[in-house]
Amino acid sequence: IDNAMRHSITHMSRLHFTSAEPYKQRVIQLLGTDHHVHNTGALSVDNLRTMELLSVPAIKERFGVDLSIPTALITFHPETVGLDDIDAQWREFSTALSEIARRYQLLVTLPNADTKGLQLRANWMEFLKTAPNTTGVDSLGALGYLSCMKHAAFMLGNSSSGYIEGSFFPKWVIDVGERQTGRIVTPNMIRCPIQTSSILAAVERTGREQIPTFSAPYGDGLSAQRMVGLLKSFS
Repeated sequence: IDNAMRHSITHMSRLHFTSAEPYKQRVIQLLGTDHHVHNTGALSVDNLRTMELLSVPAIKERFGVDLSIPTALITFHPETVGLDDIDAQWREFSTALSEIARRYQLLVTLPNADTKGLQLRANWMEFLKTAPNTTGVDSLGALGYLSCMKHAAFMLGNSSSGYIEGSFFPKWVIDVGERQTGRIVTPNMIRCPIQTSSILAAVERTGREQIPTFSAPYGDGLSAQRMVGLLKSFS
């Protein structure tokens, strides 16, 4: 659903800043020209290079979660297509979580306001009532979320934060389903269907393999500086 809006805005805009080179090439493909299309890098990398992230004790004091215990940071939103499958997807995902909770503490950020978000939130609230080793929060805030990401054993779900921010640390990210299909998949990403067996196999992989060395494609933390320079010279 987002693509229709995103592409429309792209066609209506005169100046384009992208977070990575492949995205720049995609904009050029859409527009049929490279005029005023710039790969500046991702602003979130600027933030991560300058933020003083919270320590494990500070996270425990602020949120009551002890990340010295191996923890999975989980964010699972509804997919914006295939909504008829949400019940089956939740059964597969929650069954996997029940198994994962035997080995890891689970820190869950609850879903956003997408279509079917309230239904998924209700599912989460039922799960949280009985799930062992699990904490659910509406929001950790940017500082809290990124700090928890830094200290978590891995990320699991379908949040876009697993792509740019996850590659910065880098952090193992298990991305389930099709919500983020089309984004750059870096070597710290494990993409899998929303199937219990596939999710559990991905979790096993994070426990036995080291993240390969790679160069993140989202810039050097000077994106805002580039954007300001380009805005000043734009005509």
